[in-house]
Amino acid sequence: MIASLYAVESRAGAPGVAQERLPASRRRFSRPRLARLRRCLDELSVQVLPRSPLGRAISYTLKNWKTLNRSTEAVFLAIDHNLSAKK
Repeated sequence: MIASLYAVESRAGAPGVAQERLPASRRRFSRPRLARLRRCLDELSVQVLPRSPLGRAISYTLKNWKTLNRSTEAVFLAIDHNLSAKK
């Protein structure tokens, strides 16, 4: 599921694809994938122990859900912070 979000980014950032198309591509393809991820996380959150590693990961993701979705609104926002974390 996460890989499909990166696939959207990869296709939209491919050579010859206008950068202006990225926000529309994210809205069209990433938002439905994020909605599906949210449903899965909501379902899992009541099935796992909250203090387990998975429970903590789900809780962290749900607490930051709004931030995670901001990348679908602005072209300059990445879906992760890997590049900034490496600097």
